[in-house]
Amino acid sequence: MVSRWLVVGLWVLASSCGGTKRTTADDPEADAGEATVSGSGELVIEVVGADVLGTDIPADGRSRVPIEVRSATGELATGDVVLSMNRAGGRFEPATVSLTPDGASTLFIPCDDDDDGCEGPLTLNATLADDDEVVGSTDVEIVSPSSAVGWPTACLGDEIVIQLDGNNWILDATETITQGRFHGAAYAGPDAAGPVTSVGFHVVPADLLQGAYWDLGFSTGSDELPLEVGVYEMTTFAGGQGLPTMEVYGDARSCTPTGRFELIRLETAPHPCDNGPCSPLVTDAVVSFEQYCVDDGVPPEDELLSGCVHFVNHKLDPAWCPDLAPPGAGDALVATSPEIEMSVRGSDELGLDLPADGHTRVPVVLHRTGGSIEPISVALSSSRGAGRFEPATVELGDDDAVVAYVPCDSCDPDCTGEVTLAVADVGATGEVLGTIDVTLVDPAHVGWPQECLTATNTFHLYSPFDGVFDGDLEVETGDWTHTSANDRVSVTVDPADVEAMGPWHTRFRSAGAAALVAGVYDDALAFGDGDPAFPGLEVLREGSGCKETTGRFEVLDIATDGEDLSSVTVAFEQHCGDPDLAGVSVPEWEEGWFQGCVRYTAP
Repeated sequence: MVSRWLVVGLWVLASSCGGTKRTTADDPEADAGEATVSGSGELVIEVVGADVLGTDIPADGRSRVPIEVRSATGELATGDVVLSMNRAGGRFEPATVSLTPDGASTLFIPCDDDDDGCEGPLTLNATLADDDEVVGSTDVEIVSPSSAVGWPTACLGDEIVIQLDGNNWILDATETITQGRFHGAAYAGPDAAGPVTSVGFHVVPADLLQGAYWDLGFSTGSDELPLEVGVYEMTTFAGGQGLPTMEVYGDARSCTPTGRFELIRLETAPHPCDNGPCSPLVTDAVVSFEQYCVDDGVPPEDELLSGCVHFVNHKLDPAWCPDLAPPGAGDALVATSPEIEMSVRGSDELGLDLPADGHTRVPVVLHRTGGSIEPISVALSSSRGAGRFEPATVELGDDDAVVAYVPCDSCDPDCTGEVTLAVADVGATGEVLGTIDVTLVDPAHVGWPQECLTATNTFHLYSPFDGVFDGDLEVETGDWTHTSANDRVSVTVDPADVEAMGPWHTRFRSAGAAALVAGVYDDALAFGDGDPAFPGLEVLREGSGCKETTGRFEVLDIATDGEDLSSVTVAFEQHCGDPDLAGVSVPEWEEGWFQGCVRYTAP
């Protein structure tokens, strides 16, 4: 479907309302500064997100501002702490927290602008439960709601996230979506040569319980008024009213919306495609919003859909223009003072040539080599923007961390070749702490089956969404059986763990009745009723199956004792859908796929 927000750029309005700018910590005009500590200075009170949003808190009576309390000296501190204010300016939920060595957290909800004396300076205090002495404080400013929209800390961490908090018929729940298919686009006039006047985002969540899709669109409402950082009030969806426009909807549930939104950050890049004109690329955007559904012309104040979106595009999406190199091409990543050792799990057996198929998850291990075990936040990246990490940031302590590196697709230009994977300090220095060099190759192999290289019997399966299975599954214990012939092998496992929802059947067949030997079998069709001129493949849970099975598999090793099977290891990738759709911009068959492997040793 075409998202409705894409048409807003066609409306030419006689006038439009601009935005007011939030005072942020990195604004030269700001006076946010760092949190101040008073009293005995034993504790630090930190407003989470103040490094991006500043400490001006909107007086809307509902924003939930996360507050963290911790020791000022780094020494272990425990006990109950009571949060209070130097005047009536809001409330804490809860007002009493139990301090642990890791600190404690609570929420501050500001007063409402309609309350007398709400706006102005406010000091947040911390006292020990058994003592009235203030042991820590921080200063904030309660400001007019027109200065900011909410407190979108949920969208300041992960690079791809949509947070929705609703109590109306579009959504009556809170959802934080970080996994799925995300698209972001900007509109800069019909010839793509004007200022960016609107941005929009489309997401298909990996978890269907979070909705089939969501669309979010934000615009100045005029082709001539650029969309700039600031707050946009009294939005509407109807054109020609001289107002900004906004709509957030999903699952075919929408309404006549009004509300307000704040553009906190927007970075775009020209789209030098040769089949244009093409709209600019959104490379980094943060937007917070409050939307009401108008009922008989009056917005019901108790029916609000609020939230935020953070969208970062490290790699050009072939669904928009498929003939461009990833951003960052040629950037060098060098560890100036290596402190973290990076390794690819399974590389001893599989090497460091990674399949550039756009979806294989390659496990990368992060190991701290220094003596310090102080936790540190690190970010993962790749040279040339070739691929992505899931997650892109992690907290690393004394234990190793494992993240998934997903290579780019070899169909994308400049994807294959040498790539440096890097880990860097998230702090102000951004220092690169470790690297590893890999090579992205055309996917001659199937997936990255490191789970099936050691154990005697193993079945592993991963899928972001599929009708047969959704998630990450690994089975080692259970009842294992097999059947085999010269050209085929079938392995079934009934897991000991009932949550693994077995039995699971895996079936593989060569083409044309040839012997099944080690190697890659491309263009596989359904095992049972597929054309015998093609290899056969089927992985399914009993009672379920694919509407139309296609895929490929690789026999890593197979051994027989006469006519009896001794052992077999197979990596597979199976799709449930129509392979003829592979060329469309959002390939439907990619919605139903999974990868995995099976290793079996006969008793």
